[in-house]
Amino acid sequence: MNKLAIALSAALSLGAVASASAQDATITFNGNITAAACAINIGGDASSSTVTMRTVTAEGLKTTNPGHRNFTVTVGDSTVAGCPGNTAELILDTANVNPLTGNLINRHVNPGDPNPDPAAAGVEVRILDESGTAINLASDTIEAAKGSDNNFTYKFQAIYHVADHGVVTAGKFASALPFIVSHY
Repeated sequence: MNKLAIALSAALSLGAVASASAQDATITFNGNITAAACAINIGGDASSSTVTMRTVTAEGLKTTNPGHRNFTVTVGDSTVAGCPGNTAELILDTANVNPLTGNLINRHVNPGDPNPDPAAAGVEVRILDESGTAINLASDTIEAAKGSDNNFTYKFQAIYHVADHGVVTAGKFASALPFIVSHY
């Protein structure tokens, strides 16, 4: 009898605990996953393009906006209905970004080349917005509103920037900035 009473008592107390922690509300999550994103054009070319910086001397890096290049990123194709959403954000892969400066770091290498070109040292590439304000690629949000052509257009500038220590050695520069696009 005692064993039955103990088991019954335990079962009833578990039921009381369960009812004491009953839910007060439910949050439901809904979303939409699309099969393909809008077309991406960089400077009017395909989605993976190269911005060729101007050749400058180490001394030339002391000038205003050395190696300056304008480039655009267009998300969408005006020959179709356009992209979804009213705003698009570029979500950057920051593997090639200096987390302290927000600039692109030099990743130039010559694997297997018997006469390798040296990599430039002490220089980064800074990305500016259309007005010339520096974008911190490590932390800034890069958004664009949909234009009248149903495209999202980002206008950028790229310049060389002397790294904090100020000592520059001549050589090649190469970096990349992969990104994905989020529409909302």
